[in-house]
Amino acid sequence: MWDRGFAGVTFGQVMAALVVFAIALAIRRLFGYAALRLIRFWSKRSNGAFGDALAEALTPPVRFVPIVVAILVITAFLDVSPRVREAFGAFNRSLVAFEIFWALFQVARPVLSTFDGRRTGVSQAMVDWAVRVFKIVVLCLGIGVVLEVWGIHVGPALAGLGLVGAAVALGAQDLFKNLIAGIFIIGEQRFENGDWIAVDDVVEGTVETICPASALMGPKRLN
Repeated sequence: MWDRGFAGVTFGQVMAALVVFAIALAIRRLFGYAALRLIRFWSKRSNGAFGDALAEALTPPVRFVPIVVAILVITAFLDVSPRVREAFGAFNRSLVAFEIFWALFQVARPVLSTFDGRRTGVSQAMVDWAVRVFKIVVLCLGIGVVLEVWGIHVGPALAGLGLVGAAVALGAQDLFKNLIAGIFIIGEQRFENGDWIAVDDVVEGTVETICPASALMGPKRLN
């Protein structure tokens, strides 16, 4: 069992893989602490608050880096068949892509929040909407990259979805009209979060959240 193992993987390789994975689990917090300290040190020269927010957002993906490295090392020294090694390569590329897009997904809020409305004319509602759009784009790109790694081409699927989207758009014209109108409301900054709005015999209350999908639905009523 030690010499031959199972499916080409020897018992010694299994033990080495377990040791490598255990080391990664043991040092991931230390690695994350050191990397985040570097981020905070780098950002303190420009904006300390931004560095703290960025470090907090990057904590989960940074702590996952040692796990990714351990898996890459383990799959590199395991003696497996060419077909399994090819599957390992696709899995490793998917894991790296997941790590990159996870980090981009996490930094959306702290990066876009640097656009202070008092200096750039960008309201908080616009920032919130941009964060949502950015996260959706990153999520879609990440899924597309992972599917391409495994040989699933997303081009034909996107073409089919385009036809379906055109049919849905024809049947949901009012929804898209409201969506576009909500974008204009956010862009023109007619009101912001926290403003008190009173429409005679319609609605009265404080604006809590503004987004394109609900901008025309009015502020929430406070009793």
